[in-house]
Amino acid sequence: MIWWWVFVTIFLIVSIAIYSISVFGYRNITMRKKLTTDECFQAVERRGLFTRTKFEKLHKQEIVIRNNDDLKLHSYYIEANPHSKKVMILLHGYTRAYPMSMQFTDLYIKQGFNLLAIDHRAHGESEGKYTSYGYYEKYDIDSWVNWIREQIGPNTLIGLHGISLGGGTALEYLHINQHAKFVIADCPYSDLAELIRYQIKYLYKAPTFIFYHTIGFLVKIFARFNLADVRPIQAVAKSELPILFIHGNRDRFIPTYMSKKLYEAKQKGLKRLWIAEGAGHSDAYRRNREQYEEQVVSFLQEVLLMNDNSAKVV
Repeated sequence: MIWWWVFVTIFLIVSIAIYSISVFGYRNITMRKKLTTDECFQAVERRGLFTRTKFEKLHKQEIVIRNNDDLKLHSYYIEANPHSKKVMILLHGYTRAYPMSMQFTDLYIKQGFNLLAIDHRAHGESEGKYTSYGYYEKYDIDSWVNWIREQIGPNTLIGLHGISLGGGTALEYLHINQHAKFVIADCPYSDLAELIRYQIKYLYKAPTFIFYHTIGFLVKIFARFNLADVRPIQAVAKSELPILFIHGNRDRFIPTYMSKKLYEAKQKGLKRLWIAEGAGHSDAYRRNREQYEEQVVSFLQEVLLMNDNSAKVV
């Protein structure tokens, strides 16, 4: 009889441990504490990428819209080229906010673009509780695209530049895209379920077969989406939109091979892949700024040649 109670006790302890760790994992994936706007400005300043002073000097307009879920979404529209009909939507990474996207301001302004730097749902000054890695966010992007078309004009050349979460979301948007003309995806994930399995195994050194399904169950119950339903690689495989994939060769958070898989999956339309030497996660621009800009400008040259309503990149 005593062995029975020992077994039950061990079973309960193990079950509680698995559940507790899975709750931590689920919250880490969908509800991790976000950096504030001020903290993001401090981060880009520490890395020498942008300053709040430069931001304050920009000609800009704070924009708030409501999405299909009735959440308030926040952004800044930066109109540095008043007569331009080219707009780049900048999409930041997980737990960040719009200031992290501002590192690309000079790059795109020089190429004649205006900018829409957004806060994803549940980030920065936008409303929301959960992050879904593009499952719901792609509809938020569509709301921003529609805002641009309404305010700037239906013939506006719209591009998406996303990092990490932003890159994956930009690619997920291709499932429903009608008006964006190109995507630049920096360190995106190809398949969310595969990414979570990878992180459980290699980053947290835990048994995947136990924790993946428990975490996935909690995500489904509370955040209301399936990890397996977020597969940017499916959208990429069907899309003819020009895409530039960028990834650091030392990225351990979202492995480099995911961008390689995305590149290989794309069968139609213009595609480019650049692997940034020595760069970790979300670090390609800081580590290789000159090469990064060369890759982006070269890609834009090709894209703009395909669009009659846009002037050549300078």
